[in-house]
Amino acid sequence: MSSTNEQAITDNSIIKRLPLPERGHLYSKLSGFFLVSTQEEFQEYLGFDTSERRYTDEYEKSAAIKAIMKFAEKEQIDFEQYYLLGVFSTQTSGMVKVSMNAPVWLDEETIYLKLNIDSPLGGNMTDDMAYYGFVYAISKSVQKFKVNNSTVILSEGIPESELSEDEKLMLELLGGGF
Repeated sequence: MSSTNEQAITDNSIIKRLPLPERGHLYSKLSGFFLVSTQEEFQEYLGFDTSERRYTDEYEKSAAIKAIMKFAEKEQIDFEQYYLLGVFSTQTSGMVKVSMNAPVWLDEETIYLKLNIDSPLGGNMTDDMAYYGFVYAISKSVQKFKVNNSTVILSEGIPESELSEDEKLMLELLGGGF
């Protein structure tokens, strides 16, 4: 793969953002990254039983992932050639704008995205939370994916965080993590 520093990627065969809503309660139980590498993983998530609704965080997380997988199923992702990667962020909802820059080549093996979190008036305006999600199909020819300060080596999957649950919550509340 030849590239130049900061070269924009316009080729949908390398990376394509799925047209899911950027903001929605659907993402409330998801944070950080989510990666699906194989058709078997995809089918496992798609097969999650939602017929008997339960009000637990784990159930709601699995139900959200299934909803994303059902949408991805319509896009007909070929898991022999593509990964499915989700990037999720929780922010205070008052006057905060969250967006994702277009993908660029950071180097010959790394795609970079910048998650922009802008609070034009500064500080938190409400106690409400807003949930954001960005989902991509990424060619398996890509080695690494970087969002702000976090890097994922795609063939190795999403590394388990070494932060405690309290540290993760604090980081999320402060709008960090990427």
